[in-house]
Amino acid sequence: MTPLEELEHRFLPRLESTRERVAARLPDYRFSVYSSPIGSRTPLQGHDVVLECFMPDAHPDQADNVAIIIALMHLTTEPAICGASVDWGAGDNPGIHIDLVAEPIPFSSAALAEVERKYPRLDEVFEQAVSAWRKRSPAQHAFRAD
Repeated sequence: MTPLEELEHRFLPRLESTRERVAARLPDYRFSVYSSPIGSRTPLQGHDVVLECFMPDAHPDQADNVAIIIALMHLTTEPAICGASVDWGAGDNPGIHIDLVAEPIPFSSAALAEVERKYPRLDEVFEQAVSAWRKRSPAQHAFRAD
């Protein structure tokens, strides 16, 4: 398998499972799982697999989405795993995020398996992030710490 095929094979089913579980509790939120090339106009090709949640009630100064993103870089040269994170779009947000890959890791099946082993932490933080959004006061732009 190519690094991209292995990335999709290992993580798209996991992302879809997370999507199904969280979306069942939040019918007003929009969820999307996708696989997307990055840097298609450069020689340094990358690729992301993503689970994204869009918040329907975000104010203009707030992030309106949070996502699990697992990313590869340099697919045509020296492939590396460059991210495994839960992060927000631009704007005010509850501040709940994680990145399991601090520095790019040369791609190998073993390295990707290690990220896969840690996937439950991404799942957990994603659910915490979405839950924190729901707990915020609807009358305010700020988020509650509890």
